[in-house]
Amino acid sequence: MSIGGASQVLIHIPFRFKGQYTLGATLYFLSLAVFTLSCICITLRFCRFRHTFLLSLRRPTESLPGVRRGNAAGRGVIRGRNVYCLTALLFTVLIHMSKHTVENMTPLWTFPIYPLLLTGPTAGAIAPSQSQPHALQMGIAGLAFQGIGFTIALMIYSAYIYRLMTNKLPAAARPGMFVSVGPCAFTVIGLVNLG
Repeated sequence: MSIGGASQVLIHIPFRFKGQYTLGATLYFLSLAVFTLSCICITLRFCRFRHTFLLSLRRPTESLPGVRRGNAAGRGVIRGRNVYCLTALLFTVLIHMSKHTVENMTPLWTFPIYPLLLTGPTAGAIAPSQSQPHALQMGIAGLAFQGIGFTIALMIYSAYIYRLMTNKLPAAARPGMFVSVGPCAFTVIGLVNLG
């Protein structure tokens, strides 16, 4: 998501340079390639080790899965809302099934707020195609939800930094540390787009 977000920033920044489009397109296609490779790898994992699917929903390092977004128009918004509601229900069930403590905390705990963190970039991308009053309303709502999401992310970061200072981070949790850049990256992209 962050690579794709970086390609969007390159498209929207007002300062142009030679090769900007090529760099943005390269990052975009790299993002698609990484996403496709990730989907293939996770599918192979669950096909080869079938018992790990349900275990992954209960492990603190893998639980709290991401939220998919619907597209920006018509039925896609309704489908996206329904997916979000079902995912929020799943989060609630998973949180009550598992014991989540600061000692088990990972950056993946920010995943439930990603829908809020994506409102700024989405509003910034869609608002220019709207009429002035609708674009302004969309921009204000996107900025408000982006701010709420980033504030929650900062709270989660404080728990994560506390965990890093007081408990050793196991090797299995280290690859997920890159998730920590997501909230900051989406907030910057949202602010640039909305600006």
